[in-house]
Amino acid sequence: MEKIGHSVADGGAGYWHPRPIGALVTGSAGYTGAEIAEAVISAMFVAFDDGARPVRQDDLTGAVADCTPLSRSRARDLARLTAWGHANARQASV
Repeated sequence: MEKIGHSVADGGAGYWHPRPIGALVTGSAGYTGAEIAEAVISAMFVAFDDGARPVRQDDLTGAVADCTPLSRSRARDLARLTAWGHANARQASV
């Protein structure tokens, strides 16, 4: 939120309400941080377009549902890259 000019501490200047976070967490398994950030921004646009009201849980769940995460859309590529890494790369830490 701070990245896009809204402080979490002050409630996002009226556009953010902290309650929907639980739904976002449970509904975004497999999403990257960037994909979740974009879902939050999309939800904020929906809320602003609907009279500049605070973001609701359905805004967030709808925004997450509208996006297919790379972990699903590119699952084969990621599995192939992981297999290559296990066979050809050295672990950075144990």
